Amino acid sequence: MYASDHEGHFPSRWSDCLPYLGTNCLAELLECPAKAQGCLTLANMNAGDYKLIPGRTQRDDPGRVLAYEPLGNHGGKGGHVLFVSGAVKWCVPKEYVNLKTN
Repeated sequence: MYASDHEGHFPSRWSDCLPYLGTNCLAELLECPAKAQGCLTLANMNAGDYKLIPGRTQRDDPGRVLAYEPLGNHGGKGGHVLFVSGAVKWCVPKEYVNLKTN
């Protein structure tokens, strides 16, 4: 929905999504349930557990990473990765090395 409204561009910051998400569910969407929860607010929402890679568009390779979570969220065992295609995959540390983040 965001990309359709912004000429194919994905958001560069999580706060760009506020008009689409509202503020009631920020912690549920931007904090990993496996990690000890902090206090996610509007002021610090861009520092959530999932890292968004700015500059992505719908025209990018579907295998490029749009967002990912740091390996520390799951004790270094792996993390979830969101691709431009919309697919989400659990990746182990050795897979992180080969992810298309550029």
